[in-house]
Amino acid sequence: MFVKTKEELLEYIKGLTDGFRGEEPERFTASAISARLNVSRNLTSQYLNELVKDGLLVKANLRPVYFFHKGMLEAQYDATVAQPTFDSLRELAAHLNREKNRLRNFQKAVGSTRSISDCIEQLKAAVKYPPHGLPVLLAGQPGTGKKLLARLMYEYAADEGVLPPGRLVTAGCAEYRSDGEALAQIFGDARRGDALGCLAAADGGMLLLDEAGALGSECQERLLQFMQTGRYSRCGEDAVRTADVRLVFTVSAEPGRALDRALQRLIPVSVSVPPLEERTPEEKKELLLYFFKREARKNGRKIFIGTSVFHRMMDYVYAGNVAQLKNCVRSCCANAFLYSDADAESLYVYQYHLPEEILAASRADPAAENEQESLISINEYEKLDAVDIFVRFYDSILGCFARQAGEEASLGGVFERCYAYINSFMDYLYFDKKHTNSRFNAIKQVVDGVLEAVSEKYHAVLPVHCGFLISRGLHAQMQRNLTLQRWLERRDADLEGALGTLRRTSPGEMTIALEASELIGQNMDLRISKMDLLLLALNIKYSNKGVQVSAIRGVIACRGYATASSMAETVNKLIGRHTFDAIDLPVNAGEADLAVRLGKYIRRRPTCRAFILLFDTGSMEAVGEGVGGIANIRLGLADNVSTALALAVGRGIWSGQEIGTILKSACGDAAPGCRVLASRRKQEAVVFMSDADTGVAERMIDLFSGSLPRPIETAVIAYDYYRLIQSREEDELFGRYDVKLLIGAMDPGFEGIPFLAIGDMITAEGLGRIDAALSGGLDAAELDAFNKNLLKDFSLLNVVKHLTILNPEKLMGYVQEAVTRLRGITGKRFSNRVTIALYIHISCLIERLITRTPIEQYPETEGFLREKERFVAQVKEAFHFLTSHYAVEIPVSEIAYIYQLVALDYED
Repeated sequence: MFVKTKEELLEYIKGLTDGFRGEEPERFTASAISARLNVSRNLTSQYLNELVKDGLLVKANLRPVYFFHKGMLEAQYDATVAQPTFDSLRELAAHLNREKNRLRNFQKAVGSTRSISDCIEQLKAAVKYPPHGLPVLLAGQPGTGKKLLARLMYEYAADEGVLPPGRLVTAGCAEYRSDGEALAQIFGDARRGDALGCLAAADGGMLLLDEAGALGSECQERLLQFMQTGRYSRCGEDAVRTADVRLVFTVSAEPGRALDRALQRLIPVSVSVPPLEERTPEEKKELLLYFFKREARKNGRKIFIGTSVFHRMMDYVYAGNVAQLKNCVRSCCANAFLYSDADAESLYVYQYHLPEEILAASRADPAAENEQESLISINEYEKLDAVDIFVRFYDSILGCFARQAGEEASLGGVFERCYAYINSFMDYLYFDKKHTNSRFNAIKQVVDGVLEAVSEKYHAVLPVHCGFLISRGLHAQMQRNLTLQRWLERRDADLEGALGTLRRTSPGEMTIALEASELIGQNMDLRISKMDLLLLALNIKYSNKGVQVSAIRGVIACRGYATASSMAETVNKLIGRHTFDAIDLPVNAGEADLAVRLGKYIRRRPTCRAFILLFDTGSMEAVGEGVGGIANIRLGLADNVSTALALAVGRGIWSGQEIGTILKSACGDAAPGCRVLASRRKQEAVVFMSDADTGVAERMIDLFSGSLPRPIETAVIAYDYYRLIQSREEDELFGRYDVKLLIGAMDPGFEGIPFLAIGDMITAEGLGRIDAALSGGLDAAELDAFNKNLLKDFSLLNVVKHLTILNPEKLMGYVQEAVTRLRGITGKRFSNRVTIALYIHISCLIERLITRTPIEQYPETEGFLREKERFVAQVKEAFHFLTSHYAVEIPVSEIAYIYQLVALDYED
C-alpha cells in the first residue's frame, strides 16, 4: 500500500510539472498535494522528501516548500538539474534557463544536425539498445573526430542515466610498444601487484580502444573472448574476473584490414565518420570559426581575418582533416601574434600569415588583385546555410499546389504561379556567383547532356535555364545537408500530391521527366529528389503544349551495326512522334542476348507495363521466357521486322488500340508470327500486418522503405491481420504476391511463410529474416547498409515519433509507466517483443482516441467483456494516469486488442 501511495505521489507531481511555467506554484506544496490525493499531510511530506533523496524530485526551500518532478523539468527545458535543492523559485528558473542554453553531449559536435547526424543516431541507438547497449566501431581517416564522438557518446550515456559519470577509460592502442604491453595495460598484470588494467577501471562504464587496429592478434582474440563471455584473466594469473564494460573501438584503416574478422563480426554497430572534404561547406566554415574563436579566448584578444584568408582556408583540401584544420588556424594565429604589439587588444591575420602548404596550393584570383583586402571580426561571420534559399523556393512551389486544393479550373493558375517563382529564383541563381566551382560545372555538363538527348528524342523543348536549375538542386542535394533532407522527408506527402496532379493532368510531360531523371541518376549514381523531378516536369510543361507519349512502348531489335537504330529513326520520322526505341545487337547474338537487353530496357521503365518488340529472327518462346521473370507486364512479340511492319504497329500504338489488336492488324494472317505474353510471375512482397489500424502499418512501411539503400522490385505492403486470419490461404493476397515475410504484432500462423514480430525487427534473428526476404533484390553490401539504417530508424522512440503526431518523449513516458503498472497489477512478466508491441500499439491507440477515431469493431465485444471483466478493470486502473493526462477513455474494443497482445505471454 505504502509503495503504491508513493508511486501515486510521484505520478501526480509528474503530471503537475508537465507544462509548468511558474503559474500557481502553491499547487506544488505538501499541503496542496496531500489534500488533492487525500493522503495525510505528514505522510505526504515524508514521501516527498524521500523522493528528493532518491533523485526523482527537486525542491525549492521556501515557506512553504515546493516540490517538482526532476525528469519532467529536464524534458521540458532540455536541461540537466544537477542539484536537488534550490533557495527560491527564481534560482530554480535561472538554473534551468542556464542549462537550457548549454550545449550537451552530441550538440557540441559541429555538424551534429547535418553530415554526422546519421553517425550520432547510430551511436545513440547503440547506447540505448537493451539491455546493456551494443559495442561500437568508429572508422574514419586520421583527424576526423572519432575520439571526440566516442567521448560525446559517453557524455550522452551519462546524461541519459545509462552510465555513471566519470567512468570513461581510454586505451591508446597505437602507443603500446608490443602486444605484451597491450595485454598488460588492457587486461591487467598480476605480476605487478595491483595493476588491474583498463577493463577493471572501466567496470560499469565504457572503454575506448583508440586505434584498435594496432593491437596484435593475441590481444584481439582475448577481447573477442571477453565480448562473448564477459570474463577475462589478468596476465600471469588463472583467476577469472568479470566486468560490465561497453566497448568502443576506433580504427583509421578499413575495418576489414584493421581488425580480425571474428572480432569485427561481434561489433554490430559500425559507424563511418566522414572526412572533412565530404562534410558540408557550412560545417567547414563553422569549424574554421570555432578554432579561431578558441584561439581568441586563449590569447585574450579579438581576432580579425582577411576575406582572402578565409576563402583560401575554406578552399584548401586538408589531408589531415579536422585535426589539420585546427593546426593551420593555430599556425596562422601564432604567426600573426609574433609580429603584433605585445599590448595590442586585437590580432590581425593576413594572407602572409597562412601556413606554407595553403599558400602553395592557392591560386591567385585575378578578379581580386585590385580589390582592397578587408578585415572582418570572426564574431561577425554568419552561420547561414546556403540551402535555406532553396527550401524557401521549394516551399513556394508546393504552396501553389496547396492553394489549388484539387480544383481543376484553377490548375492553370497553379502552373502560372509556379513559373513565376521559377523565373524569379533563376534571377537570383544567375547573380549568385557561389555556384562557379568545378563540381557544379561537372554536374551541369551531365544534366545538359541528358536533357538534350531526351528533348531530341521526344521533340520536346526545354527552357534554357532548366539544366542550370536542376544542376543547382542536385549540387545542394549532394552536400547532404540535413536541413534539405529533413525538408524532403517532411514534405514527402505534399511532393507526392503535386507529382500526382502532374501525372493526372500532364502524363506526357511526367513520362519525359521520369526518363530524364532516371538517366541523370544513372550517369551520376544518385537518385534525383522528388522536388527536382517536380521542377523538371514543370519546366517541360512550361515550354511544350500537350506533350504526348504512348502508353505502349515500341522496341525494334536487329542484328548488325545500327540496323535497329536506322529503322527506328526512319519510322519515328514518318510517324512524326517518338514511338520506337532501338536495340542494336552484334551479328552473332542469340535469343538469350536479346532477352537480357530487353529485360534491362523494361526494368528501367517502371512506369510502363506494356511493350511491343519487333525483331529480325529468333524464337519467340526463348525471348519471352528470358523476360518472364519481370512481374506484371504485357509483351507483344513479332519477328521478321520490316519498316512497313514497324510503321503499321506504330500507327496502331498511337490509335490507342490494345496490343493483341495492333499485332493482328499489322501482321495479317500469313505475315510474320506474333504473340502476346503476360507475365505469370508473382511479385515478391514483404507484408506489414495491422491488427487494428491500417494507417499504422502504412507508416511503418514508410520507415522500412526509407531505410532501403535504393528502390527494389519487392513490394512492401500493408494488410489487415483479421482478413488474413479469416481467409487464410485463400486470401487474394497470396494470389497476387509471393509473400516472403509477414511482420506484425501477432503471428497468423501460415506454414512456410516466416513471421517477424515488430519488437524483434532489429534483433540479430530479425535482421536475418529480413535479409533473407530481400536477398533477391539487394546484394551483401546493400543489405549491410539497410541493416544499419534499420538499427537507427527502428529504435523504439523513432518508431513512435514516426507513428504519432503527439510529443513522442512525453507520450513514451506515460505509456512506459502504464505498461509497468499493468505488469505489476496483473503480476505477470511480459517478454521484450510483447512489451515493444504494447508500446507501439498504445501510442497509436492514444492518438486514435484523441482524434476520435477509435477501433470500435471487435468480434464478440460483449462476450469479451463478460469473460475478461477482471482484465478490463486492470487495464483501466493501470492506464489511469495516461488516460487522465490525455483526457480520453479506452473503450472495451480497444482493450480487447490489448489483451490479444498480452495473451502472447499472459495466461488469465
